[in-house]
Amino acid sequence: LDLNTIYNTGDELRSMGLSNIDFSVAAINIFNKKPPFVNVKGGYDPENSDPIGRQILFSITKRW
Repeated sequence: LDLNTIYNTGDELRSMGLSNIDFSVAAINIFNKKPPFVNVKGGYDPENSDPIGRQILFSITKRW
């Protein structure tokens, strides 16, 4: 299960110099589930799964 959310400030915070900023948070593999075993080199299908596990990502983007 993966989740992603984005908040855009638009013109709401223009007075503080924070207009047009995107704040995003993503969670990949929330339940930290291991990829299913596939009988190939490495033991998993790199096209459809990732052995790294849970990842939390943060991003801030400013549009001029």
